[in-house]
Amino acid sequence: MEKHRPGSVVGVWKGFYKHVGILTECSTVIASSSQQGCIQEIPIHEFAMGKPTTVEGYPGIRRPEKVVAYARAEIGKPWNLFNSNCVHFARRAH
Repeated sequence: MEKHRPGSVVGVWKGFYKHVGILTECSTVIASSSQQGCIQEIPIHEFAMGKPTTVEGYPGIRRPEKVVAYARAEIGKPWNLFNSNCVHFARRAH
């Protein structure tokens, strides 16, 4: 994946759905993960799991450092299908 600004939403297809997260300045991704049961920060290659990643864009108006700071403040909070899945998390960060 080419270099994109921190705070961008990145995605990877996992079967029938696209998993998304927030790209950081360290080339890590912060995402809400059903597999881990919480929000976590992981290297982008672990997020991708050998699959191509896409940049979904930068949907909000917050500055990149604010988006990443919000995302980091959420690390460890539980995943929930109905109100804290990866899409909910990415939208809240922006």
